[in-house]
Order: sequence, then C-alpha cells, then structure tokens
Amino acid sequence: RAGPIIRWKTTSNSSPQVDFFVVLATKQGTRYVAGTCHAVVNGFFRFVDSHNRDFVGLIQYHVAPVYLSGTTGPAAFVGSINLIDTHEKYRRGA
Repeated sequence: RAGPIIRWKTTSNSSPQVDFFVVLATKQGTRYVAGTCHAVVNGFFRFVDSHNRDFVGLIQYHVAPVYLSGTTGPAAFVGSINLIDTHEKYRRGA
C-alpha cells in the first residue's frame, strides 16, 4: 500500500565511499528522479516509491551513487515492476 519498494546492496569495497544514491524511475518513456536513499544497515539500501503507489503500468528503476567527494557514478538498473489496477469494481470477475 505504501508503493513499490526497491532494495539493493552494494559491494563491500564501494560502500564506504558512497554517501547516498539517487533513485531514477522511468515510466511512459520519461526518466525522472524519484528520490534519494541512504544506507539502512551494512550496505543494504531500501527505497519506497510512495509517489507511484496508485500508478498503473510499468516502472523501471535505476540507481546512481553519489560519493563522499560529491561526484556521481553511472546509473545501474536495479529492477522493474508492472503495477496492475487494484480497484475491484474494474477487475473482471469481481
């Protein structure tokens, strides 16, 4: 109900240099910044995309690291989700 949840983990040698990640979402052919994410525990990251909780369709997610020096790294694909319509009155057979 909160929205899509994206989880990923960094490698042990890159974690100390990463300050945070920028989460990029691509939907309907447009890429935009969905938000930022800091580490949860031991290099694990979790981002809740509450902005798209009612969206219906395909969303692809990429994350780009921002290092302590202020430089950014290349965006890496972390996953996609195809959200379906959950309104029961519109579903077939309901």
